[in-house]
Amino acid sequence: MLSAMKTPNCDNSNSFEIVNLDLDKTQDFSNDEGEDTEFQGLISSSTSSLDEPGKALKQRDHSRDCRGRGRLGKIIGLVFLLIGSGLVYKFIASLFLILAPNSKGSTLHKTYGNKTVSADFQDTEKNISSESAISKTAAGPTISYQCPASIDKAPNDKDGIFDVYNTDTRQHSLALDASLDDLLSLKYGAWGITPNQRKALNAHWIQWYAEALSDSDMSPLSSSRPKTIYESACGVGLTLFVVLQLLQEMYNITGLEVYGNEYMQDDVVTANHFYIGQQISDEAHLHLRKGHICHGDSTNLTFVPSNAFDVVMTGYIDPIVDPLNMHVKKTEHKRYCQQDKDSREGQLMQREQELVEDWFALWTSEMIRIAKPGGTIIVESISQPRCLVGDWGGVAKEWWSGVALTKYGWQSDIDAASIDIIDFDPAQHYKGIHDRYNVKMTKKKENRRM
Repeated sequence: MLSAMKTPNCDNSNSFEIVNLDLDKTQDFSNDEGEDTEFQGLISSSTSSLDEPGKALKQRDHSRDCRGRGRLGKIIGLVFLLIGSGLVYKFIASLFLILAPNSKGSTLHKTYGNKTVSADFQDTEKNISSESAISKTAAGPTISYQCPASIDKAPNDKDGIFDVYNTDTRQHSLALDASLDDLLSLKYGAWGITPNQRKALNAHWIQWYAEALSDSDMSPLSSSRPKTIYESACGVGLTLFVVLQLLQEMYNITGLEVYGNEYMQDDVVTANHFYIGQQISDEAHLHLRKGHICHGDSTNLTFVPSNAFDVVMTGYIDPIVDPLNMHVKKTEHKRYCQQDKDSREGQLMQREQELVEDWFALWTSEMIRIAKPGGTIIVESISQPRCLVGDWGGVAKEWWSGVALTKYGWQSDIDAASIDIIDFDPAQHYKGIHDRYNVKMTKKKENRRM
């Protein structure tokens, strides 16, 4: 809002002008300071009626003073107009950025302490090297590899399946300068739960992580190589972060080096920012080390070395929805599921489930490959088959130790006795996720495949 008092009349030597440009406390998201901007200018006449007690104003020629004030007023007015126009332009541009999450080529600027980080948001076909704009840890990652300059479109990237993440990603991008408590209390993902609520769920199987990472070298001051944890499809990094918190709080395990990949380009930028941001600095007791967080498809991690990480996990395997491209409504799909297995509809459902299982196997096989011999692989929040739960589709609990081991050759790498399963929401607090489960498996120390 621009407001100004009436321009003074030069014939009135007692007049004065106050110019006030108030931008209605609008936050400028293109400038992280986000402070209310207000400009005030005071042009006062040189009359004794405005003198402060004990002070005298020097008398000037009225006509010359008036002309000077007129020229000065025009100059100041022009300056205010230019400043105000610039700020209004920034506000409009920022509003457009928020309302248009799919816009190309936008830039997010964030300041953390004395560091300013800028990152371009681009389409996945025009991927940027997100890490190039991110400051690394002083020591650098202990596992060295390069993030890809570009990636191919994922097989499950169709029918706008990832559109649901756009709003979620944007709100976390803009909340990165909030406190950690606020960030962990902000709902994320499609389930409408917060990272803190996810943390309470993860506490039921955090022992899997602890068993894989606990040894005598876990002191944060240890000079030995740090333990590593890799998250496939890490999103904005908050699921992994609450796991790190639980490990410290329940088992005093710290000093971990974190890595990951994410298909959504904006999430990659946000995750990298988060792990070098002020929130992490406030959690210094975790003695966290940041590795690479890359733009990548979890079913095709060819840029990540084999046999590298102590723990490889994913908080969720993004499904391949409608793999047969039938485009039938849920009610019709449910009817198909109820048909005899020998019927046309029944055979379609069997083929659909096979393709879903192939998708889960492709994703998990990459996790197995990059885990160290003796390392642990953890897959969280797995859905049951679609015909059982009506969800987007997953695999049965018995699939992991049965068909998967033989059909996909996992028996060469995975000890069947190491496979363990626990429900994702044992207490059934949240509708829609209590029928999910988690699986843990251990890679054989005598690795036979590369």
